[in-house]
This record gives sequence, C-alpha cells and structure tokens, in this order.
Amino acid sequence: MSGSTWRAPSGSNTSPPLRIPALEGVLDTNAMRPGWVRTNMGGAGVPGSTEEAVHILLWLATLPSDGPNGGIFRDRSPIPW
Repeated sequence: MSGSTWRAPSGSNTSPPLRIPALEGVLDTNAMRPGWVRTNMGGAGVPGSTEEAVHILLWLATLPSDGPNGGIFRDRSPIPW
C-alpha cells in the first residue's frame, strides 16, 4: 500500500484492511462498536458507559493469537458488517 492512504467515508461502519502485514508474520485485527456511550458529545442520559467500552477494548486487546480475527464486536459478541 505504498503511497496510498485509506480513508473511511464519514459516519461509515468500515475499517481498514483486517489483516495487516507485520514485521514478522501477520497482525490479526478486530474492531469494536461500543454503541451510544456517555461522553461530553453523547450526553449523560445515554445507556452505555465509557467503562463498559474500555472493558470490551481490553478484552479484544488481550485475545489469544488463536482467538477471533477480522470481526467487529459489540458487548463481546460479533456483529455483521
């Protein structure tokens, strides 16, 4: 991908290529969609918390090498994309 830049359309549910060449081997990648989360932008009355989103992020970051790959997750469950 030398000389190219990947850009997602604004507001889209897309992600960069899900298998990224690493220095040795391949880096497996998953994405998460935390849903509507209480933030300054989301407001105080929304159902999701930033703490819940961080728990999902940490779960994805610590999956074993033979765990799921190339998926999008919400509440630790795969969602279609």
